[in-house]
Amino acid sequence: MSANAVIPCCRRLIGPKSLGYLPNKSFRPALHIVRAKNTLSNDVILCTRMWQPYTAVNFHTSVIFNKDKGKPKKTKKQEVLIRAEDAEEFIDLNLVHDEMLEVIEKLKHDFVHQFRIGANMKILDNIKVLLQGDEFQLREVATITKKSPKLLEVDFVNFPEALASAQSAIECSGMNLNPKVKGTKLEVLIPVVTAEHRKALVKAAKFRMNESKDETRKIQKFHEKKLSKVEHLPETIGIVIKKQIHIYVDANLKEAETIFKAKEKDLLIQQ
Repeated sequence: MSANAVIPCCRRLIGPKSLGYLPNKSFRPALHIVRAKNTLSNDVILCTRMWQPYTAVNFHTSVIFNKDKGKPKKTKKQEVLIRAEDAEEFIDLNLVHDEMLEVIEKLKHDFVHQFRIGANMKILDNIKVLLQGDEFQLREVATITKKSPKLLEVDFVNFPEALASAQSAIECSGMNLNPKVKGTKLEVLIPVVTAEHRKALVKAAKFRMNESKDETRKIQKFHEKKLSKVEHLPETIGIVIKKQIHIYVDANLKEAETIFKAKEKDLLIQQ
């Protein structure tokens, strides 16, 4: 921003370093601009000082902006058709929103810890095993140990009957893993990092992203079904609430896509 830029609170420009306006004949305030530089952020600070000759009152304001970009950043806020407090008689919109945000947070966590190049015990965190008709996380029925940078060992000493189910789940995980049975243990060799392996990880990450989208839609469906059973719900209010939920859903789906694209780029360019 130059010294000659128009500042909204003033009506006309007096000169390159002083600014003033004349609202009426009896009041003639003057506004002077002092330029300063923040050495830490490299921002330019315009400190303005306005005074009225007939009183002892001084007014001070300041405008801060990045000199490289020229204008302050504007963050796009999520559209709000109805506030949570206005809909609380019929539905807890805060709960709906929080449940959807939790889906995104879990997706971020999984992308950081599971879809990585090299041996990492967390890559098996999402593996689910069938045991006596129930579904368990792999860690609940086995001990996972990192034996070398390229080898993981999964020990089923306490639940050997879960080994076959775990082997099948790991093979079908989409991460290009081929576990070998050694007694009550599975040895999971991490493949050599090739272009094919990277593409396999990207494919698995995309599958995980689609899972998060499905989870988001399930939350939407559950709460909309619950809303439809609310008695004495005005039709217009019901429509607006559903539209608000759709806004949450759309935001989640877009965020999931953004996270996946960043992970895809990371997996394909890692050396």
